[in-house]
Amino acid sequence: MGPVLGKYKVILFATLNYLEEHVGKSLVLDNYNPSTDFYQQERIQIEKYIAQRKIVSLQKKLSSLTKPLQFKFDLNFPLYIKEKTGYEIDLFEDLRNRSASIIAQAEIHNQKQLHDIGLLLSLYNETGALEKDINFLKALILNYHKKETDSRTKRNTEYTKILHKEINPDGESISVIVSNTPIPKHYHEKIVIAPDNSKKIRLIQGGNNKHPLTYITIEFLTASAIVYQLIGLYTDIEVTWKDNATLIIKTKKIYSPMLKHTQIRSFENIVTIEYIEV
Repeated sequence: MGPVLGKYKVILFATLNYLEEHVGKSLVLDNYNPSTDFYQQERIQIEKYIAQRKIVSLQKKLSSLTKPLQFKFDLNFPLYIKEKTGYEIDLFEDLRNRSASIIAQAEIHNQKQLHDIGLLLSLYNETGALEKDINFLKALILNYHKKETDSRTKRNTEYTKILHKEINPDGESISVIVSNTPIPKHYHEKIVIAPDNSKKIRLIQGGNNKHPLTYITIEFLTASAIVYQLIGLYTDIEVTWKDNATLIIKTKKIYSPMLKHTQIRSFENIVTIEYIEV
């Protein structure tokens, strides 16, 4: 094995170990961790690329695996790689390279460029960049939004309308939205925040006549998942927090859910789901 292949092998396997420890435990459904299978398949794929000496494929694999860490601005990852492998890695090299041409032209032309400049601005804020560089990126973003706002006003493309929104003292919020697109859609959402404010659930009824769905999601700090799902619009489903670790879903025995979990775990945060079926 050549030195380049050897370098990518140790970096990629160290990356997978880091992801399993810091990202892979972010969501476990009924004692099943979907990321375990994912990382195992990634290891197999990396071994194949190494055997086939596909350096470009290994480079792309490293880029795709580290992308979630970019979004989190995980500054500990490069330190981990240096400690475990002896190699230095710049998590934001691709971002800086892509942003360089945007900065040089002093203008954002599309949503992809806006996304990159927004990430770079967040990185600058995280790492304490020069104020003049931060202000320059802010100006680019503001100018792009102004241009887009003017363009949308001319096209008059507004298509959604909030009919009702309510925020109650107990932390619940309800909104009903109707879209005036060619196929009218129904959307009703109820949000219930846990007593300790560490997570929340959403009860959603939405879709059109062909694809109606009722489902409940739970959102932790770093992960979210659907815990209960039915085909159709069911307005009699209820959801509440019994306490910080217990979710109660009130439904009916005659319903046939596509999805029905009884426990969700995100790192050390475990939520048990109790069903009341009437």
